[in-house]
Amino acid sequence: GVDQVRLDFRAQREFEEIRDSFNFMTERLEEEKREKRISEEKKNRMLLELSHDIKTPVATIKSYANALEEGLVKAEDLKECYRIIDKKAVRVDVLVNEMFLLLKLDNPEYELELEQTDLCELVRSVCAEYYEELEDKGIEMHIEIPETPITADVDKKEFTRVIENLLCNIRKYNQTGQGAWITVRELRGRAEMIIQDDGEAVAEEIRPILFDPFVRGDKARTSKGGTGLGLAIARKIVGKLGGTIEYTYDEGKNQFKITL
Repeated sequence: GVDQVRLDFRAQREFEEIRDSFNFMTERLEEEKREKRISEEKKNRMLLELSHDIKTPVATIKSYANALEEGLVKAEDLKECYRIIDKKAVRVDVLVNEMFLLLKLDNPEYELELEQTDLCELVRSVCAEYYEELEDKGIEMHIEIPETPITADVDKKEFTRVIENLLCNIRKYNQTGQGAWITVRELRGRAEMIIQDDGEAVAEEIRPILFDPFVRGDKARTSKGGTGLGLAIARKIVGKLGGTIEYTYDEGKNQFKITL
């Protein structure tokens, strides 16, 4: 009697556990399939965009090369012709290299080379590089970086790329404003780098996808808009460092905040 009931009860509980495990496994597989599909779609869209972006400069190089071969270029235009070919070749090179870097960063096995770095010094040196370029565009740089070092383990080369990208975007997209604000600070044991500008706000519809590959702030697919891979690369690098990068539009300023 009693043993029989206990046995049934235990069997029932074991079946429930098996059922729950099975359901959990099924859900997990479904989720993985969904995630895989989304990531496949993203990758396909990315490759489609890349081929579209490479086609244009390659077509220009081809037509100029043909014109040169057939002797259709006047002697006085030769220099300009070579300059255009070179410019378009550089564009293809940049695109391919950035795409390669993005795919490399996507690989979970790819490790960054971490070293203890003074973030204040790193950001200050990048600002020094861009100071003149921004000033030439009528954009004044306001730098708020403490003298006391704020250190973190970062890949110097790749993290420099992140800061360069953000300052480069200010140069490219701040058509209406006059300022750039760069702040480095320590808050509750975390390092924060805040880069702001008073240019036109990033369009509302772009904000949710701002860090996706091939999204450009000016919405127009023009070479002026850069490769559209910069922010995607920045997010991947910061993510690999265990940090976050986010965009907000606040009090008339575009703000990118990196937290490490």
